[in-house]
Amino acid sequence: MEALCERPVFAARETGPAFTLGAVISITGWSERTVWRRLSAGSITRVGPASSGSRVLVTWKSVEPHARLKLDRDGLALLCSADTGDAESQNDLALLFLAHRLQSGAAYWLQQAARGGHADAMHWLGRCYLGGEGVPQDRNRGLMWLARSACTGHLISDALLSALCGRFADAPAERAW
Repeated sequence: MEALCERPVFAARETGPAFTLGAVISITGWSERTVWRRLSAGSITRVGPASSGSRVLVTWKSVEPHARLKLDRDGLALLCSADTGDAESQNDLALLFLAHRLQSGAAYWLQQAARGGHADAMHWLGRCYLGGEGVPQDRNRGLMWLARSACTGHLISDALLSALCGRFADAPAERAW
């Protein structure tokens, strides 16, 4: 297999792609505690030495049988790109998770992309918070992410925000907040 994820901490040709704990949690649906327990038991494989302070990477080969979302080569390349911090890839991967009704995995990638300033991710994350999909329902956070997206020029977020908050726009000035 050609190297999909080139990371400086390991030789991809020797171990195959490896992913961060957040990516492993999103793809398996396991808790962080479960991932650590499986690492300790040796049922999933860590790349590199287990020195304190080093970034934990887990081999795809050991995680793949447990993946909730089966990925082809292109999907695996998308996961690699998302896991290395590309906001566009994070958003695309989140939409793939949403299409397969894996809301908690989608929410993780949307949060990553939204924090990176991706307007579509902000929009979708706001919708997730409003509907309680993959995250606890929180109207305030939902509106905040929609507003951030609208501020970047995202027209759909702007329209949705106007519709959701329209009652305030129509209120007389002395009654508006």
